[in-house]
Amino acid sequence: MESKAKSKFAFMKGFDYPLLLVVLGLCALGFAIVYSGSVNVAMAKGSSAAGEYLFRHLIYLLAGFGLLFFGSMFDHSVWKKFSHLCFGGGVLLLFLVFLMGKEVNGAQRWLEIGGVQIQPSEMVKFSVAVWISAKFSILKMPIADWKDYGIKMAQCFGVMLIIVFFLIKHPNYSMLLMICIVCFAVMVVAEIPWKYLMGSVGIVGVPLLIVGLFQRYRVERIVSFLNPEENAQGSAYQVINMMTAIGNGGIFGKGIGKGTQKLGFVPEVNTDGVFALIGEELGYLGSAGILLAFAFLFYRGALIAERARSNFARYLSVFIIGYLAMNTLIHIAVCLGCAPPTGQPLPFISVGGSNLCMNLFMIGVLLNISRENTGKSIAFDGVNSRYSIQKARYQGG
Repeated sequence: MESKAKSKFAFMKGFDYPLLLVVLGLCALGFAIVYSGSVNVAMAKGSSAAGEYLFRHLIYLLAGFGLLFFGSMFDHSVWKKFSHLCFGGGVLLLFLVFLMGKEVNGAQRWLEIGGVQIQPSEMVKFSVAVWISAKFSILKMPIADWKDYGIKMAQCFGVMLIIVFFLIKHPNYSMLLMICIVCFAVMVVAEIPWKYLMGSVGIVGVPLLIVGLFQRYRVERIVSFLNPEENAQGSAYQVINMMTAIGNGGIFGKGIGKGTQKLGFVPEVNTDGVFALIGEELGYLGSAGILLAFAFLFYRGALIAERARSNFARYLSVFIIGYLAMNTLIHIAVCLGCAPPTGQPLPFISVGGSNLCMNLFMIGVLLNISRENTGKSIAFDGVNSRYSIQKARYQGG
């Protein structure tokens, strides 16, 4: 009987449960915060609006946890095998936005399928993660000289230009910058010498910054960030009110549901401004607790990357945890007035959608990587983790 019970739960063996628990805790907090932030929506649309808003978030949460389960069971080594197909699918989704995309808040970033809006760029971040990780896992080291570096990196830079083009045209410049920064982090972990890394920054980073300044609204955001008082009723309105909300919370906060800045003062309070709502209702202590939870999540992700038994798994882990860390830092920095405003939700807490579902899916992939030295996971075409480890030892994957 005992052996049967063990085999029944064998699929759960080896997961990084501390990582899973902290994600569950953040999602539970997000559920409460989303309901609190829906009060102003309810006032504008009727008493049932908050409940409808919460129900929709619950549906996204359930879908996200379904994807988390799939990602945790599906052998991560298969993503390397089909990295080109995965990348091509992401590019196709970005192209479809041009043909049939839906414009929201002045940006054409969404596709509507069966009455459900999805944001393809959220899926593309995983496609890029898989493709970059696969490419660097087969990169032959050491690099002899600049010519050798150029030959080895030409394909990576050339293909990434496709993503750069689409994300600039959508536009989704903040996501593009985060993807580029995290790709740089993967290059650091791949032990590419610093002189070549700095050369890559000059080749890619400087042109991206110049292109970013071509858009007038981005320049206005930077100006309002530097002089918020002079633009208090304009482009700095959201940031000033988010900072006010955090200041109103004090040390202990006003309590869940008792914040006032969410009543029309902080736009997009359930998405771009959710940390400001947390600061007002949970106070400095609650906000510090959230920061510690995220820090612990990133620490567990770093451990998974360090212990990964293949280069592909290591780089994929670094990309996933690096992207989530960048997303979190940018969101919090904007709410604190430490960075120009940009539309980035807070992972696992902001109201659900493509971002929540894809973040949970990527956590599932991390969980699968964390268990690669204990038992087997659901595989495709006969590939399993134990085989992947042996193959990686001999092929450098």
